[in-house]
Amino acid sequence: MFWSNAVNKFGSSGVKTTDIVLKALFDANNTILAANTSGSPVSVTVAEQRIVGRITSGNITALTAAQVLVMLGQEVQQTEEFDNGESGAGAFEIDWSNGRTQKITLTGGATFTFANPTAVGIYTLRLLWDSTGGYTITFPGTSILEWQGGAAPEWSNSANAQDLLMVRYHNAAGGMDYWGAGIIDFR
Repeated sequence: MFWSNAVNKFGSSGVKTTDIVLKALFDANNTILAANTSGSPVSVTVAEQRIVGRITSGNITALTAAQVLVMLGQEVQQTEEFDNGESGAGAFEIDWSNGRTQKITLTGGATFTFANPTAVGIYTLRLLWDSTGGYTITFPGTSILEWQGGAAPEWSNSANAQDLLMVRYHNAAGGMDYWGAGIIDFR
């Protein structure tokens, strides 16, 4: 690596240690050198088959395939449903960067939020009620999610039922970013 051949600009007695990057730091673990937002050198570990870049702000990092496709203006082709696991009770974030088609097993009352939609389009969340059912679930308020017909659907809320939440993300400048509808009670 050319970093190991860094030239001492200040002579043998005046080495400025911040100007030299040691080769040993970058030999293992697929690590590369990048600059953070303040311009300081940092190491970034990059897994196999990853592209390194910077999206809109922040540091240089390894990008996911979905992030690269969005940067190229392409649609992400998802081949399987992302499993969020169990909701438990309390707050739960649905991270759309994991895929446009996801599922979650409801094991308690949950309040959902949405994060990181990758592009304008349709996103689907399959709600699987556990063998108990009977939980109250809540989705983002009307400042973020506007429901078909003006009100949230009445979810199945029964043991072993499945519901489908479909939202359209449209990146509205005024704040209301999603339109939603529920398809209820698959058994």
